[in-house]
Parts: sequence; C-alpha cells; structure tokens
Amino acid sequence: MDLEAVRRLDDSIRDDFARLQDAHSARIAAHDDELIDPEAHVARWSNTGTPLWEGRVELVGRYAPDLGVFRWWWTAQADGTASPQSRLDRAYAEAQRTNLTVLMSRQIVLDDAADAEMLSRIACHLGRAHALLARAEGAQIAYYALFESASSLERAMTDQHRRPTPPPSITMAPRYARSMPPPAVLQKAPSQAPEPVKIPVKEPALELVFPVAVAAAIAIKRSLGGSFQSAMMVIVIDTSREKARFYTQLAAISALGELEAPDTGRELMDAVTAMIVSDSKTGNGRWHKLIVRFHPMGTSVGMGKIEVF
Repeated sequence: MDLEAVRRLDDSIRDDFARLQDAHSARIAAHDDELIDPEAHVARWSNTGTPLWEGRVELVGRYAPDLGVFRWWWTAQADGTASPQSRLDRAYAEAQRTNLTVLMSRQIVLDDAADAEMLSRIACHLGRAHALLARAEGAQIAYYALFESASSLERAMTDQHRRPTPPPSITMAPRYARSMPPPAVLQKAPSQAPEPVKIPVKEPALELVFPVAVAAAIAIKRSLGGSFQSAMMVIVIDTSREKARFYTQLAAISALGELEAPDTGRELMDAVTAMIVSDSKTGNGRWHKLIVRFHPMGTSVGMGKIEVF
C-alpha cells in the first residue's frame, strides 16, 4: 500500500506529537510501579503509591514483524473480539472524512516496525491521544494510545504550580528517555519497540484452519469438477528474508490418476492471510509449513490430516 499520504501527514504532526511523548516520559520518569491493563483499559504509573500519571489505554493496532502485517483496533471489533466502542473511533471517522484510506484498510503489509509506529502515531493524533505506548505481546508488537484522566491532568497542573522554580544552571539538564522516540525528520528512525519473544509452535486451532480448508475445497472442485482421488494444500512461510513471505500451493490427483495443480485464487489467499494473522494473535509460535490433506466425500470435499512444521 502507498503510504505517501500518511507520511506527509506524519511530517506535519511529528514534532507536536514528540512534545507530547516527552511530556509523558518526564511525568513518569520517577515511577517505581507500572500498571497497564488493556482489557480494563487502565494505565497508571506511580511512585511510592502516589500516581504520577493515570488514565485510559486503548489498543491502536498490532504488528507481526515476521509477516510485516499490521492490523487496526477496529478489525478486532468487527470480529466481535473487542469492545464495540473506542476513543480511537474518532480517528476512524476523521480518516473517513479526509479519505485517509490506510486507516480504513483491514490489514496493511509494512516494511518494518518504524512504519507501524508511524501509523499508530497518526491514529493517536487523529484520536487526540496524549501518548503512544508499544509493547511486545508474544510474536507481535501491540501499540496503545494513552488518554490521561481529568483528575490526573488537574493534579499535574496543581503540582506544577506548587513546584518552586529552580535556579538557573550552566549545566545541561538531563534528557528523559522517551517511552517511544519519534523518527528523524528526514528519515525513518529504527524502531525502539521491544524484541518479540520466541514461543512454542503448535497446530493452529481448527476454527482458524476451517475457513482456509473451505476456500481450498472450492478451488479444488472448480479446477477438477469435483472428481478427484486425493488433494493437498501446502502453506509455506519463508522467514529467510528481511520480511517474511508466505506461499500457498494446491496439488491433486484427478479421477484419471493425473497430478494436477489447481489455481489457488484470491479467496484462498485472503483466507490464508487471515488465518496466519489470527493464529499469531492467539499466541501460537511462527510455524514454517502447514499441510492440509483432502479426500472426496460424495459430491463434497472432506478435510483430512493437518500437519504443522
């Protein structure tokens, strides 16, 4: 997907958002306790029990570095796996108003995590968030928008007015580390997100494989007219390059014993993409090959053995 439009928007808002990030980092620099609960939408940083910053946390999107796939918060809402309301919904509405298509795309293939941070930063800006937080969650990087509560903002303003003005100093004041530094103005900065944790690999859940099997069965019937001896679908994820790629191949033995290679088609490729992303979201490790076998079942196609490597 062409990101030129969103890059131009990012150039115009990046400095302002960097100041928000700096302010947030300065506020929580002395914290000794952190609470981030995305399910309860609660975020709080404290020092000796006294809140330094507290507010609401909202999922912006998830990025799978090995596949380069980024998905917005609203895709989970559409699947019925998240709250139907989010403060970031105003960002989606603004994207609709300005025809910012990248924010309305269900999933986006990106070059690296720096682009994922950029997209998340844009969504936070459009949603009027106060800061952006990145966290490694299994094999993915999750990006969250932070919205400070009114009581926390009021407490910060009161503390600022009470704090005595320090005397001038000839030494340079120490810079606080940002929780997520902005990229350089003229070039993308490397991602500062934590490294994803390697986790065990298991067979994807049947409910995730089934839609792929249905799409494969349709492709087999379309190619062979519903008459065949056996068939196989092989999905390979290639992680040897800078960004992972996946390949899907169908093979079947016709009723006459001829080896055939049915066309995969767009429906099957879309189903495979959705399965890989959904499987990663469950916390499963990155498998490299998935084999699904098929056999004739009357006039239908039955799914047989599933193997994962």
